[in-house]
Amino acid sequence: MAKLPDLMHQIDSTKSMSFSVKYSIICLSFFHLFAFGLKAQVSIRDSAIRMATINLAYRGSVAGGAWTERWNFVSNVGIDLGVKFKSNIYLQGGASFLFTDRTQDEGGLDELLRGTGGLIITDEGFLSEVSISGRGFIVPVSLGYIFPVLGPNPNSGIYAEIGGQFAMHRFNYRVVDGESSALEGEYAKGYDRMRYGIGLREGLGYVYYDNKNQVNFAIGLDFAQVPTRSGRQVFFPTGPLDTNETTLDFFWGIKASWIYTIYKRAPSEAYFY
Repeated sequence: MAKLPDLMHQIDSTKSMSFSVKYSIICLSFFHLFAFGLKAQVSIRDSAIRMATINLAYRGSVAGGAWTERWNFVSNVGIDLGVKFKSNIYLQGGASFLFTDRTQDEGGLDELLRGTGGLIITDEGFLSEVSISGRGFIVPVSLGYIFPVLGPNPNSGIYAEIGGQFAMHRFNYRVVDGESSALEGEYAKGYDRMRYGIGLREGLGYVYYDNKNQVNFAIGLDFAQVPTRSGRQVFFPTGPLDTNETTLDFFWGIKASWIYTIYKRAPSEAYFY
């Protein structure tokens, strides 16, 4: 029979997941209504146009600042929804899942692993390795401009953008063989050292919109500086944490996106009768 705290935690997790799904559906619905409200027929070849964009993006970053103590290299995979206006100014916002297996330390499990040769004792009484990784997410919002150079049309070119983002990252533990109550549920929060914050982000790169809307992509440099604070009140190995103390986390790397565009194309040929 599940313990009451574990049951309550499962209920809270279910509620949070349900809210996230509903929120995502609402956002996509409004985006869908806006995108298909672009009724005017336009030619991307001849002029800068307004369009809705869906970007499937990957970010690969080298960690810096306080992150250096935790991660070597961080990856992000996510989706950005955007609008590009006739002025070549664009606005984007989205969400991205953060993950890495390249950790710098053991995540504070020294007490649990002491005397067992770096292994943890499972609930069944066996010894098992613990896989340590990094997990989190970012929610970026960016305002940018496309300089129409080196492209097949006035919508392609070099982009520069600036914005903000919410970031959260933590240690993630997985017992390889078996289970350990010491690293599950509420107990895991005493070791994961979760941090979060809101900061700045910048980007510089090249975006390509195909005249036939078949191959659209962007690639460039990605930067972020985020002051973060502890999201936990206690770290079991050392005791209470100061949730008001902030450290500067930042990273730099590359961002590559595959872009799906939505606009009503003008006829490619003229017909005379």
